[in-house]
Amino acid sequence: MISLNELRNRSSLLANSLPYQLIKDSPTIKYYTNWKAFDKFHLPGDISELKEAVNPVKLPSSVNLLIAGRKMLQDNVPDKVQVTPLNEIFSQDIKTRADAIHYASIIQALDIHFIEQSSIFPFRLTIESILGGDIHEGYHVRIFIHDKSSVDLEIFEIALSDLSAYNSIIELIINENSNVNLTHVVISNSHSPSMSHLKIILNENSSLKINSLCIGGLMHRQQVYSLIRGNNSRMNANAALLGDKENKIDYVFDSMLKGSNNELIFNGLAIAEDKGYVSMRAIGRISEVSKNALVDVRGHTYNIGSEATAIGSPVLEINSNNVRLARHSVSISNISEDILFYLMSRGLSLGDSKKIFKSELMSRVIAGSNDYVREDVREVLEILLNTTLPDTID
Repeated sequence: MISLNELRNRSSLLANSLPYQLIKDSPTIKYYTNWKAFDKFHLPGDISELKEAVNPVKLPSSVNLLIAGRKMLQDNVPDKVQVTPLNEIFSQDIKTRADAIHYASIIQALDIHFIEQSSIFPFRLTIESILGGDIHEGYHVRIFIHDKSSVDLEIFEIALSDLSAYNSIIELIINENSNVNLTHVVISNSHSPSMSHLKIILNENSSLKINSLCIGGLMHRQQVYSLIRGNNSRMNANAALLGDKENKIDYVFDSMLKGSNNELIFNGLAIAEDKGYVSMRAIGRISEVSKNALVDVRGHTYNIGSEATAIGSPVLEINSNNVRLARHSVSISNISEDILFYLMSRGLSLGDSKKIFKSELMSRVIAGSNDYVREDVREVLEILLNTTLPDTID
């Protein structure tokens, strides 16, 4: 373990000497994120002197834990949930500038423990950037789901500040015989770049269903890494991405299966509108020690308008001869000006036509969810994006 202060200092020294990405990530991936957008922002220095640019917003209104800048609000936190400051982090091998920026710019770091045999429906966590100045504003949250627990978890990441560059790492460790339903919504800022990393470990006989919605900003880098290392563990991930106006998203999903009878199902849907850009890469890996694994990785992308760009790239890496199923697919559709003109000729305005596609995308994140998840997501999107979701979703 290493203290947070020591990690901050070490990362500050490394930040300017490292590349944003390693070549081994792939010779092409480096072009998907415009890392130059992050270059004008600097590390925050003395955290006690940081000034707020905007006030925190309590979203959703029933949020249990809100962190924003140096502020933290707890409201009706269940007895079986323990929230403590995170003063030490597992020793990190900092290989990229993106890593160094995060650890050097952490404003708040928290540990959240759902103690053994917890049954929580739901727990709502919101993280907001609110600081002023052209600085990197970082948050680190480590969430432990202890044995034999069942948890519905909602995480909202909202870049409220136009001035700072938001970044986060959320670690989710799911212990044995536990089940988690996660709704993850990331709303970036159109005036500043952002990075959000979700790191997941699934242990023996555990399961995770994750519905995520990412609405891109000036340049948003979204990464989801998962390690399914216990036997008989399952992960079902659904991702919905929207890049409109001139917003850009680079989304990377990367999962490794290392046990027996593991399952990974990924379904991604990406829409690029106007001059928007969305890259969606999903990688399913089966390790050499894995047995009887199932991996199904699928992507669907839509370009709405001649200047929009949506890229889908599902990838498999199979290192075991003992595999139950390994499948991947991708579809790319261009919603041309002719199709938009046809919809307009049927009485829909251009704005209404685009809103249909956008509402469909956003609805994916709450389809099949409980009523409280639907209402929470609807409340956040309608307030921040002035977007109305359908009342009834099949």
